[in-house]
Amino acid sequence: MLFLRLRITINIAHIDSYEHLQKIIDVRFPKCLHIADKHFSVIHEHLPIGQGDLDFHKIFSNYLKSYNGKIIFEVVMDVDDEIIKSKEIIQNIVNQV
Repeated sequence: MLFLRLRITINIAHIDSYEHLQKIIDVRFPKCLHIADKHFSVIHEHLPIGQGDLDFHKIFSNYLKSYNGKIIFEVVMDVDDEIIKSKEIIQNIVNQV
């Protein structure tokens, strides 16, 4: 019998709620995060961090505490400053928790 080692990437901008995030993590803790902000009322949105409804401090404090994996930003903007600012915000949060 062949056993595969499943790794999961969570796309934070696609969660419907924090409970939805917890259900995904209960299946398998991620090795990789795909990060963008979003409004919960929008199905598919990729905003710079801090411009949507997601509380990333809550996410990293309560659900992804001690996360030590890869983070990929999917911030759809033409302005590099927004992408750099998003990265700095997430780095500060991860370093605090």
